[in-house]
Amino acid sequence: MKEEITQKKDNSFLDWLVIILQHRRLLFINTIIVGLLAAGVSLLLPLWYQGEVQVLPPMSDQGVGGGLSSFLAGAGFSLGGGEFSLPMMTTHADLWKTMIESRAVLDTIILDPQFVLKERYETETIFDAREALLNHLELEVTAEGILAIRFEDKDPVFAAKLTNAIGDRLDILNRRIKSSTAKNTRSFVEEQLGLCRENLTEAEAKLEIFQTEHGVLVMDEQAKMLIQNAAQLQAELLIAGIELNILKNTYTSTHDEVRKVQTRKKEIENKLNEIKSGGEKLSDEFDFSLNQIPELTMEYMRLTRDMTIQEILYEFLVQQFEQAKIQEAKDTPVINFLSKATPPEKKYRPKRALITVGAAFTSFCLTLILVIFLGLLKRYKTQNENGYERLSNAFNSAINDILFWRKRRK
Repeated sequence: MKEEITQKKDNSFLDWLVIILQHRRLLFINTIIVGLLAAGVSLLLPLWYQGEVQVLPPMSDQGVGGGLSSFLAGAGFSLGGGEFSLPMMTTHADLWKTMIESRAVLDTIILDPQFVLKERYETETIFDAREALLNHLELEVTAEGILAIRFEDKDPVFAAKLTNAIGDRLDILNRRIKSSTAKNTRSFVEEQLGLCRENLTEAEAKLEIFQTEHGVLVMDEQAKMLIQNAAQLQAELLIAGIELNILKNTYTSTHDEVRKVQTRKKEIENKLNEIKSGGEKLSDEFDFSLNQIPELTMEYMRLTRDMTIQEILYEFLVQQFEQAKIQEAKDTPVINFLSKATPPEKKYRPKRALITVGAAFTSFCLTLILVIFLGLLKRYKTQNENGYERLSNAFNSAINDILFWRKRRK
């Protein structure tokens, strides 16, 4: 039984092979003719050239200062404003790709009088011109994080010029965002600096009044170290508060950066409470806390501590304010180009060899299907003449109906 089934399959395969070989001339001629026609048509197609610009990933820029500027850079939006906090698995190249596809970049290209894209693409609206531009624009993010910007046009010089213009517009947009972010940061630091200046003046005045009333008290080495430690922690606590305020203007309260600063702030508060309650020792030699100091000396230490805190904070904010002004005024390129576009010497498309081979292969497949269909039809006619005649009559009737309908339309 198995041998009979195998023999039937072999016979069926041989039958189809015989049918194909009988129509080999049709297969060969159709394939050659269609291939030649496709080659001829491809020679008539206009030539397109593609310009390419490659953009490097950004280099790390932590600024010249420490403290707040380093914090801001780590949080994703340094004083320079050139960095963005990105979602996981998203690179700067992905962000820049989206920026290029936005109206902020495309519309400036379309409205640029040196390109006149609405006339070039024969469109009436900016929306249609934008769609046409996107059809000729290719953006690719490589595995190395490099953004490749490619634009095609029939004019190689125009293709290179517009590709470079897209890269330049991306840089301008990043610089504008950077400057805006730096300006906001500078305004915030300036506001905090003004408040700190007032607090420092007030602390100095209070200490001066106290010294006028009670004279200058002499503190021993233990008290000096204790107050210095407490003042340093208090200043760090204020700085952490400034960082937290900046973060809350950008992120939600559940963001990792917000939680990180909140945790650090809580740790500083705990250390301060330990000093005040006597839970922390400065060293083995200094074993007392703020609440063990005489009242008058305690008041003097508190005033001195407040002034020290404001001095530390004021010095810090002055540095950051100067750094913020430098970053705001800085107008240096943000985008680093690995290569700029030059007028391409070779066409990008049409790919004539691919068109010719593709058309020839498609023709061969369609002809093969036709040959097999004709073989099936012939076999059906041999095995069932009545059924073939009914099928032929139905086909002819359908053809006549179509022809009659076309005549009526005319």
